[in-house]
Amino acid sequence: MCAWASSRLTTQIAQLLIQEALGLHASIHPIEGQFGASPFYALAGCDDFDDPFKRKCGDKETVIHVAMDAWIGSYTNTYTQFQTEYPLIAPIDLGSQGCEGEESMYVSNNVIHEAFASSGLVLDFYKSYNSTTGQPKSYPALWVNVSKLI
Repeated sequence: MCAWASSRLTTQIAQLLIQEALGLHASIHPIEGQFGASPFYALAGCDDFDDPFKRKCGDKETVIHVAMDAWIGSYTNTYTQFQTEYPLIAPIDLGSQGCEGEESMYVSNNVIHEAFASSGLVLDFYKSYNSTTGQPKSYPALWVNVSKLI
């Protein structure tokens, strides 16, 4: 399970379905993955799937068999490299359950309007985040308000 609400919810729903509909034992691993790549390291049996420097993969069998709501889109290269390095234990992406999502960044309308009014910086267009042409760091609300959204 990952450390965001949708992962907790879909994991608990899957656990209930596995137990009630299939009659199998299912438990949720107590450690939550903290970033998008955590699920495939956990599924591969890495000892510390959240530590990028000492994961210790390939030494033992995995105890985690399913990952729900895994947002690995930003880690495509990492996932591909892991499949190359550990072909026997690399997890297989079985696809979507029908609920497609997208990873992106949210910027409030107030910040977008303030940036445009004060300097002409268009924050709802990805090229405006190029620090060599604009100054997106001039708008601390971009970074300060992130914790309020979560």
